[in-house]
Amino acid sequence: MLIGVLLRIFNKKAKLVYDAHEFETEREGMKEKGKKAKRLVEKILIRRVNAVITVSKSIAEEYARIYHIKEPYLVLNTPKYAKCLKNDKFRKEFSISDDKIIILYQGGLTRGRGIENIIESIKFIKSNICIVFMGYGTLVDYIRDKMEEYPDKIYYKSAVPPSNVLSYTASADIGLCLIENTCLSYYYCLPNKLFEYLMAGLPIIISNFPEMERVVRKEHNCGLAVDPSSPEEIASKIDKLINNRNLFEKFKANTRFAAQKYNWENQEKILRKVYEEL
Repeated sequence: MLIGVLLRIFNKKAKLVYDAHEFETEREGMKEKGKKAKRLVEKILIRRVNAVITVSKSIAEEYARIYHIKEPYLVLNTPKYAKCLKNDKFRKEFSISDDKIIILYQGGLTRGRGIENIIESIKFIKSNICIVFMGYGTLVDYIRDKMEEYPDKIYYKSAVPPSNVLSYTASADIGLCLIENTCLSYYYCLPNKLFEYLMAGLPIIISNFPEMERVVRKEHNCGLAVDPSSPEEIASKIDKLINNRNLFEKFKANTRFAAQKYNWENQEKILRKVYEEL
């Protein structure tokens, strides 16, 4: 943002947009001194931009409250609309039997994403399941080690090109989005994988955080919310979803309506409007 403001000084006709893809002063791993320094810089510079965009309603409200600015525009991290057909990519690649429910975690394999608690929950799950972790990050070796501890329960799939993600997503049965409450940016997040699960027609188990609950529970009723710090509760909700077939099918049907709203074609309209109003 500093570079953008400096460039604008030399080009008075230029329009500057601040696109905050995180709650930038409340990110994972930041120390208090760093937060204060960033907040001071952001407070000074944010008044020199022509528009602010961010990725969740709660983050937008916080920016408006903290800096006394107009509430930022909301442009979500959603995929392009696609009619995803159910397939057996994971079953074929890992020789998973037809009677097993495939639970999918896709995205960054790093701390703070609930991965350790997801794996810990396996010992409490009574249903016949396996969990596929698809992505890349610092916990890949940890996941591979756990594959030996839980044979036929954990599988690792390296990250695939973005154009192929949804076809793999659609080969699972349930999606997990269990971000941990380690910072406000995470607490207020709406991860792109959540919208990818919806687009692929997967019922979701999410963290019981306000933005994810708004989309999944309040607006579209297509999943269950849990305390992401509790492996026992994660296991209980997985079993509940699997063992209640009517609930499972209801959630799955509701994902179609969610996908019709939360897609890039709709978000693009908002972004175009932002640029047109500059």
